[in-house]
Amino acid sequence: MQKVLIFAGCMSNYRLPEIKQSLTSLCEKANINYSFLEAERCCGFPLFSSGLLKSARLLVNYFLDNKEKIDGYKIITPCPGCYKAFRFYYPTALKINALHHSEFILELIENKKIKFKQTEQNRPLKVAYHDPCHLVEMDIIEEPRKILENIPSVKILEFSRKKKETQCCGGGSGVTWVAYPRLSLSLAEERIKEALFLGAEVLLSACPLCESILGTASRRLGSSVKVMDISSFIESFVQ
Repeated sequence: MQKVLIFAGCMSNYRLPEIKQSLTSLCEKANINYSFLEAERCCGFPLFSSGLLKSARLLVNYFLDNKEKIDGYKIITPCPGCYKAFRFYYPTALKINALHHSEFILELIENKKIKFKQTEQNRPLKVAYHDPCHLVEMDIIEEPRKILENIPSVKILEFSRKKKETQCCGGGSGVTWVAYPRLSLSLAEERIKEALFLGAEVLLSACPLCESILGTASRRLGSSVKVMDISSFIESFVQ
């Protein structure tokens, strides 16, 4: 398999390090050699989203200056924002071969690099999956569901607004979260309440921002729904 470079992104480096830890653990269980960029910097996606293009280009220049360190690597990121930046905003001269971590995990499953434990549960674990907006924009919709279908004793629950019609978690590329915190929390709480209505025990997403916003809403509501990233959930089931 091609050399793997894990680009965790700001959220997984500083706010939700367990996502980065789960991804490295999956690589180790699959016997995949991986590395990290020394002194990883922001990909610039929040700046691109906010229209601050000059500032964003300064961060792109960092990658251009370190081009030799990423050449030949498959870059795996758990952040849809980083993934979108690498795929659509960065110059083609960089030749970045980026995968979202849900695509990568599905590859590991399909290539039989990882196997799942047999559980002793007497009933399926009810899991709801929230589609992150930016993943849907890039047609990464079925990959997370295919991952979950491979886990024994998991029942996938679907929201009324899902896939192409998904509802924003409230993060809004980080802009809504910062500029309109009440609106952000209201959207997130609405999602948590629907998960409870569905009977979900676990709410999964494939975006660190979604996990952070939805997790905050779940705690504020005092709900029983556990909010997790799909990589952390998967890692606990892998042999």
